[in-house]
Amino acid sequence: MNKAPSYQNLHINGLHWLVDVSYAHLIPGDLLKKIRQPSAHPECRVIKDNNVRVSMILLLEGKEEHLFAKRYKCRGITDKIKYFFMSSKVSAEWKNMHAFLDRGISVARPLAKGEHRWYNLLRDSYLFTQALVNALPLREYIAKIQDQSDLTEAFRSKREVISAVARVVSAIHEEGFFYRDLHAGNILVDTGDD
Repeated sequence: MNKAPSYQNLHINGLHWLVDVSYAHLIPGDLLKKIRQPSAHPECRVIKDNNVRVSMILLLEGKEEHLFAKRYKCRGITDKIKYFFMSSKVSAEWKNMHAFLDRGISVARPLAKGEHRWYNLLRDSYLFTQALVNALPLREYIAKIQDQSDLTEAFRSKREVISAVARVVSAIHEEGFFYRDLHAGNILVDTGDD
């Protein structure tokens, strides 16, 4: 059985962090510079950048390990007021990830969350998780299967994947979760091992 991670509170440059103690050494470094300007750092691969968030995978220096990072953008005074009264997206996602893990539902391991607040108004927030480098979003995985030359094998593989996804979604619902943003881009298929 895996030991539950220990978390440490850190306050660095106006940001409050809750971080897995085995990753606490990364927070004081140049990690935030990389996330704020990923195009200037070749070890950052941006996956998504829109008006809500930027998501990326970072290769850790001196290691063969990757992190998945999200930086949520505070889009003006409306967001600042909203997150004065409500949990930020980072805090809500962090809480949900731990609730999923507590109930045995597979998610990427949460490593750190950070928020910068000024007079309790949210300015910036960050989430770091284990990177699932061998995983593909379900929509990409299905497209990859359909590109196989053997249509019978492609159909069988697609049916197996869809059955597995249905079991996972059923397990999520049976545990009492309602996941509003459940779609083929948010379900990852591990393509590493059989």
